[in-house]
Amino acid sequence: MPLITLQNVDYSVGGPLLLEHADLSIEPGERIALIGRNGAGKSTLLKLIAGELQPDDGQVRVQAGVRIARLEQEVPGGTEGSIFDVVAAGLGELGAWLAQFHHLSHAAEYDADAVSKCRRRSMRLTAGRWTAAWARCSPAWSWTAKRCSRACPAA
Repeated sequence: MPLITLQNVDYSVGGPLLLEHADLSIEPGERIALIGRNGAGKSTLLKLIAGELQPDDGQVRVQAGVRIARLEQEVPGGTEGSIFDVVAAGLGELGAWLAQFHHLSHAAEYDADAVSKCRRRSMRLTAGRWTAAWARCSPAWSWTAKRCSRACPAA
């Protein structure tokens, strides 16, 4: 049974149809990519799926229990910090420590004591699975992991 189904969906924004007789089915375990030119209707399609917009015609069905989340194209007003900081903030307390570790490991002067404290705290938050949580957030940090493992004592 599909997680998400669009059947014969039409949608316009005061002009020509952005979506015309659109059909889509997303099955469990399927990975999809949404690619198209600016103004082609990618964001509109996601808003229709999320229930933020209603189609002019056709049906959008989402299986019970399916949770839909999406990231806005525009940065919310009043948001401060780097992209890394904003994304890490979504991870709660662990994200705050990962952001601190990120800033410390990229600082002009390396502060082994501060990095060690940050590493120990994040290890407690992840019950010792620090490396796995850290690696999921940024594969580009591999150089930092080697540097940190030499400079930081084990937690």
